[in-house]
Amino acid sequence: MSDVDKLAYKWNALRSYAEFLQEKRKIVVEQLQELESAEFVLEQLEKTKKGQNVMIGLGSGNFVEGKFEDINKIFVSVGANVIIKKSLKDAIEINKIRIKNMENVLEKISEEIQDIVMKMKELEIQLQKLSEK
Repeated sequence: MSDVDKLAYKWNALRSYAEFLQEKRKIVVEQLQELESAEFVLEQLEKTKKGQNVMIGLGSGNFVEGKFEDINKIFVSVGANVIIKKSLKDAIEINKIRIKNMENVLEKISEEIQDIVMKMKELEIQLQKLSEK
C-alpha cells in the first residue's frame, strides 16, 4: 500500500468517525431540547393551583383533559424502567442536573469533532504534498 493510499485510508476512517459523531451529536441535541422542554413545563407547574384544569400531552398531538390534585408529587424516571416519586422542587433539580450533564456531553462531542476535522485537514495537506511529487 502506497503512502497516498495509507493517508487516504486514514482520512476516510476519520470522515466516517466524524459522521458517526455528527449523528450522535444530533441525538444529544434532541435529548437536550426534550430536557429543556421538560424544564419549562416543570417550572410552569410551580404556578399551577390545585384543582386547575389542564390539557395533558400524550404525544403526537394527542391530549387528555385533567385536573391537578397534587402538583408536589412528580414521577421521575431514573432509568431501567424505574420511576420514583419526587417533590416538584426535586424534580426540577434532577432535570437541571440532566441538562448540565447533556450539555457536557454535547461539548465533548463537539470538541472531538473539531479535533477530527483538524486531523483531516492535516492529512489533506500531506496528501496534497505527496500528489505534487
